[in-house]
Amino acid sequence: MKKAESYSAQHWTELQPDGRWHITADAAHKRVNPVLYRCDEVISTWAKIQAPVLWVEGKRTEHDRGGGDKYPRSELEDRLSKVRSVERRVINQAGHMIHLDQPEALAAAIEDFLSR
Repeated sequence: MKKAESYSAQHWTELQPDGRWHITADAAHKRVNPVLYRCDEVISTWAKIQAPVLWVEGKRTEHDRGGGDKYPRSELEDRLSKVRSVERRVINQAGHMIHLDQPEALAAAIEDFLSR
């Protein structure tokens, strides 16, 4: 069986005797954050940001995966609209972990943003 070609699949999985690929990452990574996330506080904080913000996301990021309707994309868009100055970039051939999937493209986006 051929292993997937993403960085995560190559480095964080291993073929088990049952013939399936298993994640080797620490299960603690899936725990809920011990710090309470208060949406109103976050939105209030984002609204106070005065510096330009670069928002980068991978084109293959699955925003609603696992959350169903609990975390719809529209909610993220609404939160981002509260930031005064947001420049958005989408990196092709990248998912949630852009820095692993496309490090050069991410570095170029950051360098371009910071050079202005």
